[in-house]
This record gives sequence, C-alpha cells and structure tokens, in this order.
Amino acid sequence: MPKTAKSIDTYRKTFQSFYGKPVTLLQWTRYSREMLESGLPLNTKGLELFAKFKQRCPRAVLSKAVLESLKDFQIKHRNKTEWYGAEVEAAIRKLLPAIAEIQIYRAFYRAGLSFRAKRIYEQKQVYDVVFYALIYGGTDERTGSK
Repeated sequence: MPKTAKSIDTYRKTFQSFYGKPVTLLQWTRYSREMLESGLPLNTKGLELFAKFKQRCPRAVLSKAVLESLKDFQIKHRNKTEWYGAEVEAAIRKLLPAIAEIQIYRAFYRAGLSFRAKRIYEQKQVYDVVFYALIYGGTDERTGSK
C-alpha cells in the first residue's frame, strides 16, 4: 500500500465514489487492509469490487479462500449460461458439503431471488448466489460462529 498521504487519500476517494458514502480514515485503514489480505489489487477495478461487496455485506469479511473458490467456480462453469435451481443447489452442496438447507435459501434471498428447483437462473444470478453461500454458508448468523 502506498505510504504517502496524497496517494492514500486518492484511493480512499475513489473507494468512496464507488461505495456511495463517506469513509473515515479509520474505516479506510481497515478496509484497505482487508482488501489487500483478500488478494484484491489496489486499483480501480479492485476498489469497485470491494465497494460493491461492502455495500451488500457490510459486516462480512472478504477472505482470500472465498475469492479463490468463487473464481474456480466461475472458471469451471463459464460456458454454462442457464441453470436450474436444483443444479445450483447441487453445485453449492459440492462446494460446501456441510451447508444447511436454510443457508442455501438465504443465499438466494440475499441475491434478490427466490429458490425454485425447476426455475431457470442466469449465469450472473448463479454467481451471486454462490458468492453469498460461500460468504455466509458455514456460519450461524445469530452467533456469527461456524
């Protein structure tokens, strides 16, 4: 991460423009550390991606393992454009064998969708659902524990 105050402020302002809210220096320090630990580059595209993540999941921590799992999933299934709900559920269970059924429904809900086994979902929708399943799939939301 750049050490000069001017470059830090430039990155923070860029992040704020994508995030849509002002960010204090303390918040920015935490966010930039989390972003770099997750493996995202400190550039415009990385800042935009991280800002979207923080808008959708403000309390969740983005880990390198989640990003790698999602990237592997996207590479493996990049040619498939339409999915049935049952196929999405099977793919999530393959990624996270111990995931509770309610967590799968919640992943769909967070992506703005409802789960139906015979409904067809687009590729982008599937990636969003898998992302939320990876982020929240192994945790109990009430306690935050695994």
